Parts: sequence; structure tokens; C-alpha cells
Amino acid sequence: MEQSVEKILNEIRELKGYLKEYMKYHELYQKCHYHPIYSARLLYKIIVFCILVGLLAQPSLQKIANNEIFMLSYFVFIIFLVFVYPKIALQNHIKKNQPQIEEYQKLMDSVKQKIQPQYIPDNYLNMYALNKLESYFVNKRADTLKEALNLFEEEKRFDEQMKEINTIKQLQQKTLQEARETKVASWLNLYK
Repeated sequence: MEQSVEKILNEIRELKGYLKEYMKYHELYQKCHYHPIYSARLLYKIIVFCILVGLLAQPSLQKIANNEIFMLSYFVFIIFLVFVYPKIALQNHIKKNQPQIEEYQKLMDSVKQKIQPQYIPDNYLNMYALNKLESYFVNKRADTLKEALNLFEEEKRFDEQMKEINTIKQLQQKTLQEARETKVASWLNLYK
């Protein structure tokens, strides 16, 4: 059962449109779902911790810091600001944006239902694969879907092999550099 190139290209372009629409709704969903403080929580925790510890180091607070009750309440306050407050802020943010979150979820689900490819296998339903398949047909590198899929898989394997080769090359360069440094260090020790 040979499919015409035009039908396949039309399906690829239609699927790309659906994926773009889905990604747009997903990005909006993510923005409503995550609070900025919670998203950058590690940086937030480090900054808050540094500020609060820095305050303790102030000479005017050193006398108060010797008080055990003050220290206990101070560290409870630090724990609240670093661990509890971001979670509360996230929960409030989600609660506030719940209608928008549900709306974007419905929109994403409706787009998912539209994605029902006739020719393209499910494993290739991503922008990278669809762009590559489209380019094979447009550039006349493939005449059938099977040829295009095989070409895509070959290029994917080639890219993986190149990444492995580059990793090995970087390790070799690092080992060579360490060997040179060891050789220089041994020469320096010899002259001492």
C-alpha cells in the first residue's frame, strides 16, 4: 500500500501544527502551575540562608544570639522561610490559577485527541522527527515513508555514534593533558 508523498507531507504538516498548538498550551499550563519561588527554590534557599546567617554574624546581634530561645526561634524561622513558605506559596499559586490550569488541561486533551496519524508511526510524533521526515521528502531524499523512516533511523544511529566518539575523544584529551601535567611535575621534582 503505497501512500503518495503529498498525503504524507500533508499529514506531517498537520501533525506539526497540532504539536505546536499542544506545546503552546503546555507552556501556558506550566506557567500557571509553577510558582516562581518554588521553581527557583535552590537559589531562593541559598539567598535566604546566607542573609539570615549574615544577620546572626552582626556584632549587635551577637549578644542576643547567645540566648538559646532566640537561637531556636531563629532557626525555626529559617526553616519556615526555606522549606515551608515555598510550598505554601506554590499551593496558593495553584489554587489561585486552578480554573486556568483546568482550561489548559482540557485544551491539551482536545489537541491530543486530534492527533491521530494515518501514516506516521507514534514513535515519530515529535517535532524533531517530523521536521526530519518532512525534509527528506521536500529534498527528494526519500520517495516512500519507509525510506524516510529508515533514513531517519540511520541518521539517529550515526548521531549517537558521533556523540560516543566525541566523548571518547574528550576523555583521551583529558588523559593526555593529565599525563603531560604529571610528566612536567615529575621533571620539576627531579630538578629539586
